[in-house]
Amino acid sequence: MRSIAVLLALSSLVWLPTAWAGETATPGPSPAGGSGLAAKYPGDVGIEKDPAVIFAEGFEEEQIPTVGLEKTGGFFDLQGSPDEMYITSTEAAVGRHSLELLHPKGVISPQWLHRKFPGQDTVYVRFYRKFAQDWVWPPLGMHDTILFAGRYQSPASTDLSLYLDISGINQKFSAKEAIRDTVLTKQPVLVFKASFQGPGLDFGIGREIISHVGWDNYYILPFNGKPAPVLEGGRWYCFEYMGKMNSAPDTKDGEARLWVDGVLITEMKGLTLRDAGHMGIKWDRWMLGPRYGGKGYKEGPPEDQKSWIDGIVAATQYIGPIQPGAAAPAAAAPAAKP
Repeated sequence: MRSIAVLLALSSLVWLPTAWAGETATPGPSPAGGSGLAAKYPGDVGIEKDPAVIFAEGFEEEQIPTVGLEKTGGFFDLQGSPDEMYITSTEAAVGRHSLELLHPKGVISPQWLHRKFPGQDTVYVRFYRKFAQDWVWPPLGMHDTILFAGRYQSPASTDLSLYLDISGINQKFSAKEAIRDTVLTKQPVLVFKASFQGPGLDFGIGREIISHVGWDNYYILPFNGKPAPVLEGGRWYCFEYMGKMNSAPDTKDGEARLWVDGVLITEMKGLTLRDAGHMGIKWDRWMLGPRYGGKGYKEGPPEDQKSWIDGIVAATQYIGPIQPGAAAPAAAAPAAKP
């Protein structure tokens, strides 16, 4: 199979999304100031060779690169491929192809895939997402991608999970900390959840963190940078989020951040993301797993609809939006599903 480097070098084409009104898309500031890794690799060409990059995927090969269960170097546990998840040339944020997802009517979780990598204390993940122009947003939100650390039993049962909720739910809590209501905002938010750690975690939200297997301990992080955009169908968005582990049980130096189109939306510092009994856990798994939160979380979308993902890069430092490398690609004829 041809490598990403060769294919990107041949095409070296890039599409750059527009920021929402009043904001700038590129370059995005890194936590230490300045621009990110993408600034060194116009069009993302060659970015996979940077020492800070854990993996990069632009879906420029004919098939999704796969490996055995729980192996590194490719994707595994593919659900919905090839009928509902396949490489296409109809849409692309970089290069000529992207991964197209078909969300069938009434189906909550039609597809997912996992990527394992050597454990890291700090991980950044950047990717581009687009939803169809007539996309119907789920009334109870939709988690889209997840970064995991430590023990993994299921997406909702891990030592630590950092979710990107792509359509934004603001949860309201009762006195007993149970979710009693939700409000759809159509704004992307970060969400922490821990299932197998003990007490003492601190997600920076001023509330006691419960660590158990259940549905009452998803913790949404606030917008404390620029206001998050209200997402729309029909355009590409650049999402990047990061998690940094605390260095010691009694040292509150964990971090989490979210950027949209290079604009810093959420920045949380002084966190405790692993307790004394879990200081060995590291970020080591990423998942694409859209879950459509229909009525009562039991219904999928009202009609078939599509979304796309492209330009995925995971690294140990800030990446930033794709930088201009060449003219935007011309519209391509639809590719047949494999």
